[in-house]
Amino acid sequence: MENINKFKVFTIIIICTFVFAIGAMYTNTKDVTNDKTADQQEAYQQEEDRYIRNSSNDVQAELRNINRRLDELSAKVNNNRSRRNSDTSGTNLKCKIAGTLSNRGMEEMSPNAAVNDARINNNDLVILCSF
Repeated sequence: MENINKFKVFTIIIICTFVFAIGAMYTNTKDVTNDKTADQQEAYQQEEDRYIRNSSNDVQAELRNINRRLDELSAKVNNNRSRRNSDTSGTNLKCKIAGTLSNRGMEEMSPNAAVNDARINNNDLVILCSF
């Protein structure tokens, strides 16, 4: 006890208080950072989900528009053919999206994939029609 005096005790108390304060600040900062990161990730996920839903709706709307235009084209071809050949029976023109045409040639794909590829890569749609 001779070696411990008031100055040493006071110094130890200050050091312990300093270590405790640093630990408390670290823990509090860590919790706040985790909360903010979780909020940002949730907001990002919601924005991504909204973008996917909007993109899907746009593709479906465009596909409906293309199908409507194909039907109009089929009707026009049928009307034109009926005028030229009044004695032939009314055959229907049936068209479908076969794929896209790029620098590498024609690539077969589903109608949805073809519309997406044509929109993204600015390729031409390949439409096959038959009587």
